[in-house]
This record gives sequence, structure tokens and C-alpha cells, in this order.
Amino acid sequence: MIKFRHIGIVVRGDLSVLKNFYKALINPHEIEQKIEQGEELDSIIGINNAKIETCKLFANQICIEIIKYIKPEVQINNNPIPAFSGINHISFTVDNFEEVKNLVIKNGGSCEDKKYKKIKNSSVKFVKYLRDPENNIIEIVEI
Repeated sequence: MIKFRHIGIVVRGDLSVLKNFYKALINPHEIEQKIEQGEELDSIIGINNAKIETCKLFANQICIEIIKYIKPEVQINNNPIPAFSGINHISFTVDNFEEVKNLVIKNGGSCEDKKYKKIKNSSVKFVKYLRDPENNIIEIVEI
């Protein structure tokens, strides 16, 4: 059996910025924040003497783990367009696209092109890539 556990996002700057953004987006019922270091962490991530701060946001059927590397310093990955290899985006299914788009923008995210088109011949009404405050892609799908 395989069950999806969580998505991990490494922050570039202040952990609280993404914490507050995703907290507003998913309305978690539990938040767990702590500093982690030691042999167990080193063996999991494969970096010796690592030290991280983690913040897990637990919501209904989703967990987002926000990670701040204290040691070593994080390597910034600038992906201005979504045509890159590796994990590309997080997708959320929503009841009201416009409402969530406004919530994303209000909490520091962005929507480059404010226009979007209704999807024809599909159970999906609208779908659009937006960005969180650190420029990570979040896909919003209204069905």
C-alpha cells in the first residue's frame, strides 16, 4: 500500500512567510514547528551536521511541511517558467477559483495573468498556475 504523506517546501527566506501563506490557504487543524538536527536527520537527508527548522501544517487530507535550512545554507533554485525538470507544482482542487485566487494574492502570492478561460468539454471549469510568496507554482483547479 502506498499513501501520499506530505509535500515538503524548502524556503529561501523567512519560514513564517510561507507558513502564514499556506495556513491561510489550507486552514490547518494542527501546526507542528520545531528545530531538527542530529544523526537521525543526517541519515534521512544525507547531509552531515544538518540543522533545519520545520513547520508541518496538517489539514483535512493534506500536510504541507515547510523547511528552513539553518545548516547548510540553502541553494536557491530560480525557475521563472514552469518548463523545468523535477517536482513542478502543488495542485489544489477548489470550489471557487476566483475566491482562492483572491486569497492567494491577499496573502502574498501572485497571478501573472489575471485572465483565465473556462475549460470546454471537461469536468474541470477553470485551471490556472499561480505563485506562492517564494515563487513556487501552485495550480488551482475548480471542478
